[in-house]
Amino acid sequence: MLDVHFLTTADGPQLSQFYQVVCAQQTHDTYSPDWHWGVYPNSVDLVSMSHQGQMIGGFQDGQLVAAGRVTRGEQADYRSVPWTFSVADEDVAILHLFAVHPDFRGQGISSAMLQAILQTLRDQGRRVVHLDVMAGNVPAEKLYVKNGFIFTQERTLHYQDVGDTLARLFECRL
Repeated sequence: MLDVHFLTTADGPQLSQFYQVVCAQQTHDTYSPDWHWGVYPNSVDLVSMSHQGQMIGGFQDGQLVAAGRVTRGEQADYRSVPWTFSVADEDVAILHLFAVHPDFRGQGISSAMLQAILQTLRDQGRRVVHLDVMAGNVPAEKLYVKNGFIFTQERTLHYQDVGDTLARLFECRL
């Protein structure tokens, strides 16, 4: 059973270790978000995000096996996207940094974690979730579609660690 809850600054060391492992694994993966540990994500930002109540983690037997960041309100890069569902800014949630620890992949944790996040956002009164996936990251796209997200648009976005990159944008009505 996956125990999913928002993280605090006390979770900072475990969260940093989690993303270090995820980032290191990317060199062995065919598909990846191409994150660069120390740039995006990094320990300082993860602690700050946890302090702001934005980091959510999934634990199995006390070990962090999945994590993501949830922010409230539309992201600046997304404001001109022709989203299918028109909702007020405060009703939008953005999912970032969603990952499963490499040792726990292939066990259904990604869908279980994603469903738990979506339920948490429903409980908070959000009405829609937006996210982006780097073009070509087929497994991530399949995961999101399987869990109720719909493709909206492809566009170039600027990422702080890799610069301008083609991304595919998805949304899920809650």
